[in-house]
Amino acid sequence: MDPDLRKKAEKFPNRPGVYIFKDANGDPLYIGKAKNLRKRVLSYFNPNVPDKIKAMLKEAKQVDCVVVNSENEALLLEANMIFEEKPPYNTLLKETRVYPFIVIVDDTFPYLKLVREKSIAGEYFGPYSDIGFARELMDLSFKIFKIRSCSIRIDGGRRKVCLEYHLGRCSAPCAGKISREEYMKSIENLKRFLKGDIDEVLEKLRDDMKRMADLLEFEKAGAIRDMMNKILKLLKPQNIVLPDDRKMDVIHFEKGLGVVLKIRNGFMLGKMSYNFDGEISEFLEQLYCTGKLDTPDELIVNLDPSDPSARLLKNALGIFRIGPPKDEMENRILEMARMNWEEEFKMMEDVERTLRKLADLLRMDRTPRRIEGMDVSHTHGILTVSSVVVFEDGRPNKREYRRYRFDEIKVPNDFEVIKLTVQRRYSKHDVPDLLLIDGGIQQVRSALEGLKKAGKLCKVLGIVKGEEKLVDEFGNVFNLPMDDDVLRLLIHVRDEAHRFANTLHTKLRDRRLVISRLEEIPGIGKKRKKKLLEVFKSLNKIAESSVEEIKEVIGSEKLAKKIKEYLGKVVKDAG
Repeated sequence: MDPDLRKKAEKFPNRPGVYIFKDANGDPLYIGKAKNLRKRVLSYFNPNVPDKIKAMLKEAKQVDCVVVNSENEALLLEANMIFEEKPPYNTLLKETRVYPFIVIVDDTFPYLKLVREKSIAGEYFGPYSDIGFARELMDLSFKIFKIRSCSIRIDGGRRKVCLEYHLGRCSAPCAGKISREEYMKSIENLKRFLKGDIDEVLEKLRDDMKRMADLLEFEKAGAIRDMMNKILKLLKPQNIVLPDDRKMDVIHFEKGLGVVLKIRNGFMLGKMSYNFDGEISEFLEQLYCTGKLDTPDELIVNLDPSDPSARLLKNALGIFRIGPPKDEMENRILEMARMNWEEEFKMMEDVERTLRKLADLLRMDRTPRRIEGMDVSHTHGILTVSSVVVFEDGRPNKREYRRYRFDEIKVPNDFEVIKLTVQRRYSKHDVPDLLLIDGGIQQVRSALEGLKKAGKLCKVLGIVKGEEKLVDEFGNVFNLPMDDDVLRLLIHVRDEAHRFANTLHTKLRDRRLVISRLEEIPGIGKKRKKKLLEVFKSLNKIAESSVEEIKEVIGSEKLAKKIKEYLGKVVKDAG
């Protein structure tokens, strides 16, 4: 241990703040908070500290501190610094899966976006435990509030309206169809809706439906009725009957796993689960102080309200109440959280057994916590793409998925693409515990060549499609029963890599098909082709659109009719 560390700690003030132990490069090893910085940091030099602290002190070459005004400020600063720096000796909160958010992005005319992490400025709603639910909510938001989904800059110039306007999903602020004042009213209404206040929306839709019926616009009235039914179908099944509107989170935390039920205005909007190897107070700090979850008014959790950490968290975040259930209704919801925890914990144990079994099968010296799967997709060698998917503790981490294009390759050569993908990826990134390749021994050897070029080593395994047999780098073949949990996991990784590669390949192929078909129509230049592709995305969507919608994009009714007629025949012949 560096003796200068203690000397510096002795000079720390007796004030609240955050302390940072750093390595020789100045990178944080451990970050902590203290009511009294000097007293807390000096306690680390006690001979009876845990082994983890002793190991950290052996690496530490510097210790620094940030003085703040209060213990509350120290709590918030510590949580955010841990979230940003992710020091190796701090216990970090880890999501068991990636949860999506809906964000209203900051802009003169804000727009709506579905994201997997908080990386852009705006107001976030979620996270949502079900991506399908989040997408349905987005779709309803566009139809009801007509908020734009595009991110084009609106600077006062007028644009032509796009297809979204004609479909009734956007109020077209870019074309001056709505004032900013009216648009921002829609944004405020949307915020209330996303927070769970659906009564106001339903009342307005009922009035609109009645008005359309009175005007004998029965088709429009029917469309509004369908929208109302969709809202009720989407939200009502998740409704938990509460005596009044409540903004509360209900948490069961045990054995390093926390399950959070998120309830807003009487609706359960999501169930999230997180791994955290620490105390419940630290779990709550990282969960709320970093903004991973929005702060509720009430936090129902088996934590004594008089506990110093509970009081600190309550004061720092402005939570009205933290503590155990106070009535039968809250007991029922906490029991629901506990039952969900049991299911999550059972799945964790099953995955852990499967990963250990996989390690034993391949004679690995450690459990393959991180598995990356790779696949290649092309059409007779052209439009070649490869994909890499990431599984952590048996679950997909879609934030880290990547795709690679190889426009220079014009003939089928999967071996070369695998080698180049591996070389390109692992020249810049750390290798996983296990790299899974779609293919047999030749594909595995191509991956090993790529690793050699990148100057890296890791365990590589192939999975042969159809036969579903496993092949390692030594040529050993493993034939597992189809119901074997190890094989099922590896098939899942392989199929996910295949799906992810095919998604991009299909998009490139369809784009090429659209361009070639459009080039057959006289009068369509590069600019018009580009506009059609930007708006409609595919040949079928152009063919399904009306002449008026196509005209809005290209500016010519005569040419729009020609496109509609020609593509109608193409799609019909293809069908």
